[in-house]
Amino acid sequence: VRALVASAPSPPAAVWHAAGVLSDALLPNQTAASLGAVFAPKALGAATLHRAAAATPLRACAYFSSVAGLLGGPGQANYGAANAALDALWTRAAAL
Repeated sequence: VRALVASAPSPPAAVWHAAGVLSDALLPNQTAASLGAVFAPKALGAATLHRAAAATPLRACAYFSSVAGLLGGPGQANYGAANAALDALWTRAAAL
């Protein structure tokens, strides 16, 4: 991501992050691998994009989260955690 942003012919005016993966299972059936498969694209991907574009004067930046971070359904602990992390990233970034 850093290389992509750095290699752009001109600094990007906006970034959008809309990654998301579902792998529903009740919590006792979740594994570290299933958590990582869902968490990484949304939460870690957004954090990586955020760091890569931090020095860029953006006109717009959008992270697409889900209400699952607050009200996730049965079997969506991994997806809810990823969205909550994305919300926290945006809350922190907006406060700066």
